[in-house]
Amino acid sequence: ANNILAKDSLNVNALKYKGKALAQLKEYEASAKAFEQVIRYTIRSFPFNYIDAAEAWVNTGTIIGTDNSLKVLDEGIEELGPIMSLYHKKVQICLEANRFEEGPRSFG
Repeated sequence: ANNILAKDSLNVNALKYKGKALAQLKEYEASAKAFEQVIRYTIRSFPFNYIDAAEAWVNTGTIIGTDNSLKVLDEGIEELGPIMSLYHKKVQICLEANRFEEGPRSFG
């Protein structure tokens, strides 16, 4: 992926592969940033792009990571509309983080 990105830094397929590889290496913040670049540079984004980024952020195990994961999902909902998979992932993250007050607002 890095060889392709050296020639074409906006190649979303290479960025996605890089994000997945970094997640496998447990480099979650770098993985999340790669997935966010996929969202930023793709012609047409899909819910799984936002979910990949959100999962990588939450896997950092930090409050900031959780905040960033929820922000990414909110951006996906704003950009793509009321997609149930994005709402479901947001509620799941809120429940796992004991942030119960944020889950119901996901639907409003």
